Amino acid sequence: MGVLMGLSICGGLFSSIPGQSFLAAQDPPVTTQPVRIIGPFLSREDLGEFTRVVLKNGLTVIVFERSDTPLVAMGTYVKAGFFHGDQSQKGLSSLWGPLLFRSLVPGRKGTVAREARRLGAIIDANTFQDHTWFSTVLPAEEYRRGLELQATALHQFNPSAKILNKAHISVRRRSQRRRDNPQNFSHDKLLDLAFDGRIRESGSKRNLDGSCSPDHVQHTCFQWKWLTPGNVVLAVVGNLDRRVLLKEVVKRYQGFPKKQSPSSEGMVDSSKRGFKYSVLQGDIHQSWIQIGFPMPAAFTQDWYACKVLEAILTRGQTAFLDRPLRTGKPMIHRISSRTVVLKEFGYLNLTLVMDSEHIDRVEVMAFAQIERIKSGSLPDLDLQRARALLEAEYYVKQESLLDLAFQLARYEHLSNFQEWQDYLKKIRSVTRQEVISAARRYLILDRCSLLEYQPALAEKRTFSAESFREFLKLAIPRFLQKMKADNSIKILSPQEERAPSLDELRQDGPKEISTAGLVPPLRKFSILRGPEIWVKERRRLPLASMGIFFPGGKLFEGPQNNGITDLMARTVVQAGRSTSISGPAQLFESLGVSTEVVVKPDFFGFVLHGLSKKFGSCVEFLVEILWNPRFHEEAINAQKIYLRQQAKGLLDDQTRYTEQLFLEAAYAGHPYGRLPYGTPKVTEKLVCQDLVEWHRRYVKGSRPVVVIAGDVEGSSFAARFASQWRRSEESLVKIESASKVQRLTAPQRKKGQPRKWHQWGAMAGFLGPVASDPQLPAFTVLQHLTSGEWGRFSVVLRDRLGLAEMIVA
Repeated sequence: MGVLMGLSICGGLFSSIPGQSFLAAQDPPVTTQPVRIIGPFLSREDLGEFTRVVLKNGLTVIVFERSDTPLVAMGTYVKAGFFHGDQSQKGLSSLWGPLLFRSLVPGRKGTVAREARRLGAIIDANTFQDHTWFSTVLPAEEYRRGLELQATALHQFNPSAKILNKAHISVRRRSQRRRDNPQNFSHDKLLDLAFDGRIRESGSKRNLDGSCSPDHVQHTCFQWKWLTPGNVVLAVVGNLDRRVLLKEVVKRYQGFPKKQSPSSEGMVDSSKRGFKYSVLQGDIHQSWIQIGFPMPAAFTQDWYACKVLEAILTRGQTAFLDRPLRTGKPMIHRISSRTVVLKEFGYLNLTLVMDSEHIDRVEVMAFAQIERIKSGSLPDLDLQRARALLEAEYYVKQESLLDLAFQLARYEHLSNFQEWQDYLKKIRSVTRQEVISAARRYLILDRCSLLEYQPALAEKRTFSAESFREFLKLAIPRFLQKMKADNSIKILSPQEERAPSLDELRQDGPKEISTAGLVPPLRKFSILRGPEIWVKERRRLPLASMGIFFPGGKLFEGPQNNGITDLMARTVVQAGRSTSISGPAQLFESLGVSTEVVVKPDFFGFVLHGLSKKFGSCVEFLVEILWNPRFHEEAINAQKIYLRQQAKGLLDDQTRYTEQLFLEAAYAGHPYGRLPYGTPKVTEKLVCQDLVEWHRRYVKGSRPVVVIAGDVEGSSFAARFASQWRRSEESLVKIESASKVQRLTAPQRKKGQPRKWHQWGAMAGFLGPVASDPQLPAFTVLQHLTSGEWGRFSVVLRDRLGLAEMIVA
């Protein structure tokens, strides 16, 4: 099959704070006393692979050596953001991120961004509530040059009026893009509602809409007021020699003049002022409910209890908040959460997505689940599941050098960078009673803000804040009583509710001796009459991943069964061997392992990822249910509803919707161009026997490829499941028999439904070489040359022609 390159352009007339969990290098944490070596610094601490120094001008530097990667990530963290400055300056603070990479490099004609691209670096910059962050990820051999560019961005930060104007355009476009994203837009509006517009970047609208040109001198004074060494943290993570790096840091940054850092005015938490309610409508197909509660300040004991509480409510496929909404006929499309974490206070945002006709019932059920926890109905399994998922998340974020660099700087700002040492210990020590107490203390209806973002065609809401609060106060107790009496929504006691057990849940065997820095090569194993198995051991983190991938699937679907692969695969992994809707997911999540179904045009599969401690048992269980699933009507119908909900969500995603219209035009009549979640009228007609037959042919009747990576025991891990994977039948899947992609004889155009978006999207593409073609690497280089915010096409169209914000290839 051919490889397709698509160029996606987003533009217009003007055309998520990273996670808060800090990531440690090892578990348990190092408890030895740090070595203090001053040298040319005000202070220095060396603790294992970490070093923290403070230069004599007050700038803080944190370094973490990682020898298992050929990359280095570095970021400059400025302790100032949307909160800082008066109302006339709030919009200006949004310009910091775009401007930092536009600083001019002395002796060269280009900017920092241009020089970084020459090094093969990936750059990014953003401003948030209380900080600004700009970062570079580049090859390890170039880290000295990358450090020089980070320093240049600070030293040479004195933008001209021309550059300032370009940055204004970029910020306006980013704002437009957020308004076209229902999740971001409704989240921003919730914060406006809760905090009277003070907690996000909107500030003075005149500074961003062009009706009042920003004063260049005023902006320069503003940035120098906050951009002082004592207000900056430099975090560097990766394959480097910290001795050499620190010498370079002194060389590049000691000339940064020492200044008095301004005192930051405390943020007033206006979110506590009673129940707040608002309704908005727009050109969307689903209803978005945003619920917000004030939370405690970072790193207090209550903060850790609230972290566990949030995970109980929203993490994973079997989240406590999600559970009653998935029974019977599922009403909820998805549930998620995010938190604003500040020194003075925090804020928890719960997001629920559903069809508009279910909005009242979903809201009442969500608040009823919260009341259950406050009343003490919190099963120990949910506490175990939340801790395990938070632990897995803690280590997952260490896989990204950039995430770790940000967390180092972020924790240094909010507390100190060593807070990471105690994170897991404090999460594990949170008790059931502390979670219940936190729910009672912080999840209070009278201090809640609730925003509904509805489709334009939905029935108009007539509630006021007061009437809606009274409605909830009456409806929640009634619904709890109904839940207890309704057999279809059974409420189990903490002692009764438990995950399905494995028949033989054994302790995984002892691991082979291996050093964290050693990265063994990728190895291939073959099982007689079984799959190919590829193993990549990596022992630095207690994480493991496994994917089982089958050929075919959607490639062999036709108009009469479009969507059957999705439906079959999701039913298999969700139903497992039981009649429970949660299926095996509840067991996996209680062990810190998540499941994912992957369905692509010419292959599909199942992925496990999480903590390695019980990973072998999870793999054993997954393989068993893949070969011997139980298809039952309740699970099938639930997945049909899920696919319909995902298809609706596609219509509200500008990038994916544009891409889908493009694929329909480029692959007219071929399976590659069909709807990703199936045709709703077609999937609705599929019955259990259809799925059984599709499973027999494309799961049992094919030879999968298995990929295992992470903290595993190599060949012994693969051999453990050899008997389960061995098959006597010949493969029934012949990829060569699939219909071929036909090159278009003339350009095709596909016009989408007109939408009231603030930006437009366009995509053009060209059929490229097949996967086995030796020209494919050159094609891949071309793809990366054109794509990204700082890719060549994006820069030309944005900076020279003023047309597009970003191109994605």
